[in-house]
Amino acid sequence: MNPGSSIKDRHASSIIKELIESDTINENSKIIVPSSGNFCISLCMGLCNLIKSPKVLCIVPEKICPEKISLLKSSGADEIIRSLDLEIPGSEQSSVGIAQNIKKISPSSVIINEESNSWDLSSCFEMLATELLDSTEGKIDYLIVPVDTGNTISYLSKILKEKIPSIKIVGVEPEGSVFNEFKSNKKIIPKKWLVEDYGNVHVPETLNMSLVDSWVQVSDLEAFCMSRKLIKCGIPAGASSGATIVAFNKVISSITMASSSSNLNKPRIVCIFPDSSKFYSSTLLNDDYILNSGLADRELTENLYSSLVNKYRAASVEDLQLPEAVSVPENTTLSSALNLMFERDFSHLPVIGPNRKLVGYISRNSVEAAINANPESNLIRDHMHVFVNKIDGSSRSGNGSTKIKSSNSYQLITPETPLSELAKFFEKFSIAFVTDYTRKFCLGVVTKQDLLQFIERR
Repeated sequence: MNPGSSIKDRHASSIIKELIESDTINENSKIIVPSSGNFCISLCMGLCNLIKSPKVLCIVPEKICPEKISLLKSSGADEIIRSLDLEIPGSEQSSVGIAQNIKKISPSSVIINEESNSWDLSSCFEMLATELLDSTEGKIDYLIVPVDTGNTISYLSKILKEKIPSIKIVGVEPEGSVFNEFKSNKKIIPKKWLVEDYGNVHVPETLNMSLVDSWVQVSDLEAFCMSRKLIKCGIPAGASSGATIVAFNKVISSITMASSSSNLNKPRIVCIFPDSSKFYSSTLLNDDYILNSGLADRELTENLYSSLVNKYRAASVEDLQLPEAVSVPENTTLSSALNLMFERDFSHLPVIGPNRKLVGYISRNSVEAAINANPESNLIRDHMHVFVNKIDGSSRSGNGSTKIKSSNSYQLITPETPLSELAKFFEKFSIAFVTDYTRKFCLGVVTKQDLLQFIERR
């Protein structure tokens, strides 16, 4: 529910306040932020509200999804550098190592490393602990927290254990992270995981391991599938939040196994959800990504496969039995096009060039609006939607007219196109024009309603 949609808003606001009060930064400062992603977003948003055009350089792992990069740019990040995912902090290729190298070149810059104990975050976590205690009437048996830097779990554990000595603190990390193996004498070798913003390749100084009672490791598959279930339940949380509920279920199972059912009192368990699912439209919310990355369990695979494949059972556009398309040349008058639309009850007309090749389309609304706005504006080529060639990005605009309403990239739809692919097309567009492979002839016009009617008939 935080403005930046992650718990790191709390960390960032506290650190920014400390920096401003100590006069460490001003509008001329160059700020370097090595982070897993969410903290950078929160920091940029906070700084831009207080400082005019701050120069912020963010260093984030390669696996950070493109949505976060876009949000970072929009939030005011001046530069973004990618670091290797599994680099140990002491190396030059790690995010901290890159930050230190940049500081050598620019000595006046300020590094804000959230894994450093130099920041006092007690005030923001006192506030969060108070919120938790007020919401639970001071009765918390377990606190379950996904861990990356360790700030959240360490501060909350210290504060809550003073208030509730019996509370158990459970840390959650991905398979491949190193926290669970820290106390062993084995050499710890981190392995790559996909879920962002929890887990770590080392134990940072901001994590007090003595304040964590137990650890639960969660696989990427478990985290993604549970997060998708949360979204269906109306909780749009990220995959690390899904991992938290997987850990919650494991904690419940261990409590049940340790107690006889007759003596079991329901424990009060609080789970921290680090961020929102809105960050992950290309990963967590992308069905193709989930299937292709092997992140779907049997239940999710069946659901996704049914919606993507089984619904259409190998049918193609040809099976829709569309009526023959009626195309108009781009030099057709608006009034002629409108009369044809009314006569045939068409909402759209495909538009062809001198060689009969499909070059765009025009809608009835566009024609009516053009006629009402300027009765003397005569040809549809001045008002049609023009298709952009996806290969070279060029667009065709009739005889060089500059009055084209808009341009859309053209995606080839033929009679052989599977309906499953057509369904994906309709996730972005409202209407499709069916052509041969050379786009020489427009064969039909299809909408999502045609697709739904076909499924209903089947």
